[in-house]
Amino acid sequence: VRLAAVRLLRVVPPEYRLEYGLLRLADDVLAVRVAAVMAFADMQASLPAGAKTDFEAAAREFEASQAIQLNRPEAWVSLGDFAMANADVDEALRHYERAIAMEPRFVPSRVNLADALRQLGQDERGQAILAEGIGLVPDAAALHHSLGLLLVRQRDLNGALTALGKAVELEPGNTRYQYVLDVARSEIGEAVPDQLDADGSQ
Repeated sequence: VRLAAVRLLRVVPPEYRLEYGLLRLADDVLAVRVAAVMAFADMQASLPAGAKTDFEAAAREFEASQAIQLNRPEAWVSLGDFAMANADVDEALRHYERAIAMEPRFVPSRVNLADALRQLGQDERGQAILAEGIGLVPDAAALHHSLGLLLVRQRDLNGALTALGKAVELEPGNTRYQYVLDVARSEIGEAVPDQLDADGSQ
């Protein structure tokens, strides 16, 4: 339960993370401490003094836990995510690229690499990474969704609708994909389905 709760902290505002998650940096369970590192990696400067010590210790455990499984692309993606949270985009790129070289069909590495490239203003390269992934794993909804977001940024709304629509087709139960598709439709004046709920589900 603690592990699941800490993982959810990554998507809540910083003030709630500080209020509810600090103790997990010194949790009795290693997996919880490692998850807490990712929850607080992007806000180290805001941690109280004692929590910073706990964070640094847990961060060393996080890196050690990844080091023993570097034969798996998941470990390189985790290291990349940690680097991104620390605003070290170049390091993140190297980790994501290593994951792709290890397993070209591993979807998270391509999605995360494209997002890191976005922050560097290199969407063209990101588009190539995603397109290559779609060629290898055509039924990966996350790749189509990421490509759609990229095309929205490029103002290629027709191309974006195609990609975002494909993501919804592949994962019809994903409310976020549906919501983003509806927003893109509204950009070019297409009607949003009347039955769409406020949370983006049908």
